[in-house]
Amino acid sequence: MLPKTSNSSRKHLGEWLAEQSLGKPPAVYEIELREQMDKRFEAVDRRFEMLTQRMDSFMLWLYAITLTVGGLITVAALKLLP
Repeated sequence: MLPKTSNSSRKHLGEWLAEQSLGKPPAVYEIELREQMDKRFEAVDRRFEMLTQRMDSFMLWLYAITLTVGGLITVAALKLLP
């Protein structure tokens, strides 16, 4: 997220943000920030899990369709060929 910032800037970032947050102490602000980040990561994990389940069901459906069409083509070829 902050690839070009110096280490001192990273160390003091929490303090600077806390100063902007209506006088909350840095520890409280950091805890709240971490809780918000955790909630967002959990939401992303849930969405990723749902997407994975949908992709799995789609792959199964696609596999079944492929086998069915292949079977129909094979049966048709065997009936048409002498």
